[in-house]
Amino acid sequence: MAAGGCAVRLGQSAAPPGSAVPAEEIPRIGVEQAFAEVQAGRAVLVDVRSQESFQGSRAAGAILLPLDQIEQSPRVAARSLPAGKRPVLYCT
Repeated sequence: MAAGGCAVRLGQSAAPPGSAVPAEEIPRIGVEQAFAEVQAGRAVLVDVRSQESFQGSRAAGAILLPLDQIEQSPRVAARSLPAGKRPVLYCT
């Protein structure tokens, strides 16, 4: 998992309420690298904003997986992602 500003981990137990994953523990990826990974078929863009925000505008080809769903059930959220592709999360 890579993130462009959102501190989440997929496929792991939910953190206790009110706790956050330290930003330095979240792998980061630049826009150019993310674009190259998606174009090569190795990654998928995951928009973690609300459905309303997603419907208003989104990156081409991105899928929606709201952050509240990830926080509620990280393992279920991880299973909803395409197999074999690196998820690149964004929220801006």
